[in-house]
Amino acid sequence: MKSPRKQYSYFESLENTVKIAFAVYLVFFAAGMILTLLGAANVLTFLQTHSIIFWLVACMFVFTIFFVLLYLIGKVNWLGDLHIRLDRQFFGFLEKSNESIFHSLISTLEAHEQERLYSLSPEKKGRITQSIFSHLSGDSYIFDKLLESGIFRNWIWYWISIYGTFTFTLLTLSSFIVALIQNEFFSKPFFTVNWILSLLHLFVSILIGKFLVDKTKRTVRLIVDSHHFDIANALITRIQGEPEVNEDELYQESDSDS
Repeated sequence: MKSPRKQYSYFESLENTVKIAFAVYLVFFAAGMILTLLGAANVLTFLQTHSIIFWLVACMFVFTIFFVLLYLIGKVNWLGDLHIRLDRQFFGFLEKSNESIFHSLISTLEAHEQERLYSLSPEKKGRITQSIFSHLSGDSYIFDKLLESGIFRNWIWYWISIYGTFTFTLLTLSSFIVALIQNEFFSKPFFTVNWILSLLHLFVSILIGKFLVDKTKRTVRLIVDSHHFDIANALITRIQGEPEVNEDELYQESDSDS
């Protein structure tokens, strides 16, 4: 079992990884837009006419921009909301994963008790799921299983692949428009590189997303099998103890949905 200090370091490293990736893709996007708007041939000609000193200054400038972006990103707290919005609008793997977790947890209940929970909103399902894992948080076996599965790091790579997908999709659209307007030698190859990278990132995002949904289901299934009665009791307590999840409201939600 990891100590609290090591657990904190582990999640801090994951957070830093995703922030660094966000900053890197922002730099790629800015550089790509400069090449697109000014023209790759013009930029290349400009760079060839300057000395090595200019190259060193330019590299230092890029690194400075990167670290400034990294600093600013480190100060924001909306990256999690951005991930949820992007996934919900375009991919949906996070919602599928949450549904998989919820259904695995309520499988510990009797059939008639499970039916009462199916009509809940995603927000209420999320609160119930969160409360169950909070209830089980003292069990080191669960945390160790989650760490062994590597699921936290897999989600980080999923978010990073989404950054790349949107970065190169936007660059593809802009370079396509420029390629239509301008008859420049590098415009079409630059557009080709962008759409290839865009499709590659999209393919990786979908691949990781499908893998994560399946892996989440298998991992939570192991936890449910080892804590069946504990989870069932916590669910029953939650249902009976929370007014927003009581039986009358559940039936009202079911009637309104029908």
